[in-house]
Amino acid sequence: MVATTYSNVINLQPGGPRVPATANRILLECRDLGARRLREALREMLQKINEDLLKRADVAKETDERRFLHSLKDSLTDKGGRLEAQLAAHWGREFDAALKGSQTKAPGDMLLEDMKIVEYGEMDEELALKSLARRLDDQCKEELYSLGRRFDYLMGRESEAETDNPVAPEVLSLAIQGALRDAGFDTKSRLELCNCLEGYVVSQIGPIYHAINAQLLQHNILPNLRRDYGRTSGHVPNKDLAKNIESGDMFAMLQSLVTSAAPPGAAMPGMQTARAGTGDRLVPAAHVWASLETLQHNMVPGAAAQPTATEISNVLHHFRASDVGQGLGQIDAITVDIVAMLFDMIFDDREISDPIKALVGKLQIPVLKVAMLDRSFFSSKAHPTRRLLDLISRAALRWGQQVSHDDPVYRKIAEIIDNVHSNFKQDTALFETLCSDLQSFLAAHEDASTGNVSRAALLVVQRELEELADMAVDCELKDWLASSLPHVVADMLDHEWRALLRQIHLDDGPDSDFWKSALTTAGELVNSVLPKRDAKERQALVRQLSPLVKQLSIGFDRIGINDDRRHALLDALFSLHAASLRGSEPPPSLHPAVEPSPVISEPSFASKALEDGEVTVESISVKLPVFSTVACHDVGALQRGDWVEYLQQDGAAIRYRLSWISPQRGIFLLTNPQSPHALAISPEAMSLQLQRGEVRILPTEPIFDRALTRTIDILQAA
Repeated sequence: MVATTYSNVINLQPGGPRVPATANRILLECRDLGARRLREALREMLQKINEDLLKRADVAKETDERRFLHSLKDSLTDKGGRLEAQLAAHWGREFDAALKGSQTKAPGDMLLEDMKIVEYGEMDEELALKSLARRLDDQCKEELYSLGRRFDYLMGRESEAETDNPVAPEVLSLAIQGALRDAGFDTKSRLELCNCLEGYVVSQIGPIYHAINAQLLQHNILPNLRRDYGRTSGHVPNKDLAKNIESGDMFAMLQSLVTSAAPPGAAMPGMQTARAGTGDRLVPAAHVWASLETLQHNMVPGAAAQPTATEISNVLHHFRASDVGQGLGQIDAITVDIVAMLFDMIFDDREISDPIKALVGKLQIPVLKVAMLDRSFFSSKAHPTRRLLDLISRAALRWGQQVSHDDPVYRKIAEIIDNVHSNFKQDTALFETLCSDLQSFLAAHEDASTGNVSRAALLVVQRELEELADMAVDCELKDWLASSLPHVVADMLDHEWRALLRQIHLDDGPDSDFWKSALTTAGELVNSVLPKRDAKERQALVRQLSPLVKQLSIGFDRIGINDDRRHALLDALFSLHAASLRGSEPPPSLHPAVEPSPVISEPSFASKALEDGEVTVESISVKLPVFSTVACHDVGALQRGDWVEYLQQDGAAIRYRLSWISPQRGIFLLTNPQSPHALAISPEAMSLQLQRGEVRILPTEPIFDRALTRTIDILQAA
């Protein structure tokens, strides 16, 4: 069996940089995400390459070329699964090597003395791989630059050589080279496949780079590196706004948008803001600050069990309409308008339940005070206030519209927000402290459920191995079982020998001698009951019978067949063989007509319960009609920590967190922190559920970021 797993620790010693455990975990996530997505991408590319090879073979004029293309297509069909596994494994190894700076020589980087001992075909292969890497580098420069900078940041090093980027095109080309060789393709086939892959590599690998960048951004790794503010690349009202977008000054951009959206001739108040210090640090006039302090402390503390419309109303509009608000300086007035709009977006967001809106609503005045003190609040996702809002947003994904006020996480968030509401004056260090507090609490809460996730994952791994074994056995037996075999032989293959092959696949793997021997025995069994037309064939059968019965008995022993069943099978076989040796037909009772297997016309779900006494996992897969497939693009970007919502027949909804993705087949393990019940669902099954509207993927963009994007859209449209 091809091993596609690798170490859970990227060992960068000796000589390599030492990275913190958190950074190592993020690197592992990126490596495993890339390996899984590469397998999926290669699967799609191989399907297209198979079609291309068949078309080229049909129009090929030379017999040798036509024979080669057909042979390569057949090899791809036979070795496709092995090639996928090898690519994932080589990717993992080359990723680790690039991080350590110990990467082997990239394809195409040959010295003159090397060329003297390399076959011409291998030289062509090296050059083809180098061309593939160059094309990928040309088309994905922006993503690769961002990835390189972010990985350097994680490793705590200055920018190194491009090939020290663990996802550089050269790393991928090395992985492809190793996978093709280990999968058993000869030199000519490897060269042809490299040329074929180049045509698809940009469209298939580019999204993988994007997904890894998104994974790093989820961990807040250099979030402002690309100056990308979402959907703001359309209409730009004026040159100043374009300049602000380029510079990354979010407040200046919002200011330009608000000013542009104001009615023609509208008067803006004069500058009345008292400035202190340098840079973005500002202090509003004393009477403005006093008014804000009064508003903050007059807001009702505590979390309402059933918040009313008043409790989630936007108090910033009332402040702006007050005498103090009307007399604000231009910058402060615009700041209030912007923050008020952001909270409007939060209160209108259907993804947020009213109890959470009520909690977040108590942060209106503190957030406004932060925005007035520090304009970088709008641009920097690393700002402690933004980080606190981000943490609250991610924690709130666990609930739908029904929030349990007894949930420890809800109580902790309410406690954090009450602390801000009661104690925040001007020092944003309070937000830093509360961020650490909430992050530690959430980490501890996740750790408490890690045991259930680990137990569930073990059940899924075992089930996955069983499914892979079943698929392999089905593939080997289907042709025999579809033929017109005597009933006893078909029954033995479909039960005893199926069980034996399944057990061998699980215990020893499909590359073992036991597997090959069991398949050889099955073939000899089928051949032994075929009609024997002459004395020579009957004599060969006589010589074959004793070793065949011995191998059958060994198989029966391994799976523990009881004596009655064993004797019944062997007696029936004896009757078949005796009839064959006499040249007569077997008894009719041993040779009934073969009934066709039922045809699946529509996709259907198959479910199985997995239990270990502590957790229960419902394993869901999909059965498809012959030659039918389900596109999995809509679930390809899912990552650990994402949330999905399953809609129930009664209109209720249950949310699950994606806690683990299996490296073999990409099975999603979905857990609910408040329940020992989990779901294990194949990508094809989830994709079909999405198409049918039975599940939806919840947006992971933080509350504030989502509000910021919508605010920009509205202002630009105005």
